[in-house]
Amino acid sequence: MIWLTSDTHFSHKNILSYEPDSRPFASIEEMNETLVNNWNSVVDENDDVWVCGDFFMGPITNIEPILNRLKGKIHLVRGNHDQKNRMKIYEAHGIDIHDIAYIQYKKKLFLCTHYPMIVENGDCDKHIFNLHGHTHQHSLFSEYPRCIHVGVDSNNLTPISIEKIYSITDNY
Repeated sequence: MIWLTSDTHFSHKNILSYEPDSRPFASIEEMNETLVNNWNSVVDENDDVWVCGDFFMGPITNIEPILNRLKGKIHLVRGNHDQKNRMKIYEAHGIDIHDIAYIQYKKKLFLCTHYPMIVENGDCDKHIFNLHGHTHQHSLFSEYPRCIHVGVDSNNLTPISIEKIYSITDNY
């Protein structure tokens, strides 16, 4: 199975005040624990998880203990908060790092980015969709055509399956 997510912001203390509706936690430890548990409740060891940016923030020493608990093969599409010093840790854990990525699933092509991209261009793009993060919106549907927000803030702090995204795109 393929899963997608973004903007987990593991260990980012300020995200609790920036996103109080989707992250109503008393502490960053409570948020981290919820994110790990939600991730592992849907992802199996052999699944692929595409993170569309802004994976970890906060102290760099918090990364490895959390990474060691996350199930699946992780692929990262770099976001604006994914800094070079974190990339070394990710790579040491076998995480593939991309600036953009394409996922072909059934008859559709999904462009994975951190920022939303406009992919609408008449009939030639009717099978291309942009899966993105960054906006921290609380809806899957972006203001841009053929763009779907896969961030945790619009998905109950849980990765979303490519199958669910595929079925949603049938309505476009």
